Amino acid sequence: MGMKMPLIIYVLLGFFGLAFTPYAQNYGLVVAPTQLIFSPSQSVITMNALNRSDKRMQFSLALSDEVMTPTGNVATATGAFAYSARKLVRFTPSEIDLAPGENQLVRVLVRRPADLAAGDYHSHLMFEQQPISATVAPQASTGGVKLGINTMLTLGIPVIVQHGDFKGSLALVGLAPWARTLPNGKPSNFKINLQRSGNATGVGFLTLKTPTGADLMMPRRVSVYREVDAVSISGNPTPLAATYKGPAVLRLLAAPNAKATLVKEINVTLP
Repeated sequence: MGMKMPLIIYVLLGFFGLAFTPYAQNYGLVVAPTQLIFSPSQSVITMNALNRSDKRMQFSLALSDEVMTPTGNVATATGAFAYSARKLVRFTPSEIDLAPGENQLVRVLVRRPADLAAGDYHSHLMFEQQPISATVAPQASTGGVKLGINTMLTLGIPVIVQHGDFKGSLALVGLAPWARTLPNGKPSNFKINLQRSGNATGVGFLTLKTPTGADLMMPRRVSVYREVDAVSISGNPTPLAATYKGPAVLRLLAAPNAKATLVKEINVTLP
């Protein structure tokens, strides 16, 4: 007889402002936009889900509370979550079935109760791939079991609901002590300490450069949810960082463009 063993691929899109769309494309499903932000006056956003693979794909949709930790990671909430958007958000359809090249519009709606406190609330809209029944031919003559790997994909799209007077801001604390390599010889990530304040998500853009402007860290967007105040964010070093020693400038900007407001910069030295 045959047996299919599922391999679960779990991708959260949009955490820290990063859109992992290339991973979604590699496994067949492309979802846009990769983050939903409902302004206080907005109640409806339409998404598009596209099957870029050459096989039929089925997904069920569900809301999940993904909570940020002080280490900059995320974990699924196991109990009540004060800033959950699950009670505020509805979506349709709840299941999608896509032939190769086919797309499906997903309508996401928000209803805010009259007594909702000001601030922002967040959850993730999960696209969970479902297995499609298929017949597997029995292994010839030996009577053994033929194993196959059925890759199952789950994508999580952040849904942020803003309400009333809200404000979230980030402050740059500094660069944690950095060891150039890990004990196994692999490059070590930078750790940047940030402080969030206000009743909403704090957003910004981080760079680490030499005095002449060369990147020592891959520039990155950051979004820090309101459940954490102090967080340590990882940053990937560039190839130059493997050999560079000396002064560098760590910057937090309001946005990823040349004219963005500089929130703060700190002079550091790489050992």
